[in-house]
Amino acid sequence: MKSSSFSIIIRIFGLSIILLVWKWFIDQHFELMIEIIIILGGVLVVVPISILGRLFLNKYPLVENTHWINIIIHFSIMICLGASIIRAILAQENWRGVIIPFPKEISLLLVIKSGFFIVVTVIILALRGLGAPFSLITNSRYLVNDWIYTRTRNPMVLALILFFFSLGLFFQSLGFIIWILILVLPTWIFFLKCYEEKELEIRFGESYREYKARTPIFLPFKIKANR
Repeated sequence: MKSSSFSIIIRIFGLSIILLVWKWFIDQHFELMIEIIIILGGVLVVVPISILGRLFLNKYPLVENTHWINIIIHFSIMICLGASIIRAILAQENWRGVIIPFPKEISLLLVIKSGFFIVVTVIILALRGLGAPFSLITNSRYLVNDWIYTRTRNPMVLALILFFFSLGLFFQSLGFIIWILILVLPTWIFFLKCYEEKELEIRFGESYREYKARTPIFLPFKIKANR
């Protein structure tokens, strides 16, 4: 009980730090070169963080170890990736590149729909898995493999990518969309493959391996290879 209470206190403290860091990045005004370094570097740093987390799990593959390593890995990624996304959104006019003549009304509708999709995935995780995104309050207690999770193992990530892609259309920014598709998406998939899948295998064992074998990692359909 004491350990659980201490964990909640640590998570709340960590979330407070994250919010303070994000607010600092919102309030700042950077030179263009510093801005680009933050936008690119905040995403790329996810790779070494994921690798370090995987190395720890490989060395100490015990369920009790996933509790604290999740806090460290997830909160570190939230700080770095969050800072990058914040600056990318706030400064997108400075590096938007080619302007995409996409109707604002349609793109706004896409932003709202993908935002609603995010909320739905969070609610499902909370109701079915008794967990929260990025282990904000606690690790999910149960493996969620029904509802929308029967179509893709990571509907929340899919929803977030669609949301940011829709934002790129709303900004009419080719540069923003390229950043999402060429940098953010591959890095996020690397995190899922390198760290998160291993962590879930440790916590849920064979049930997760069976779920992983039958359900696509990202897109809600399997791509069949040509024979």
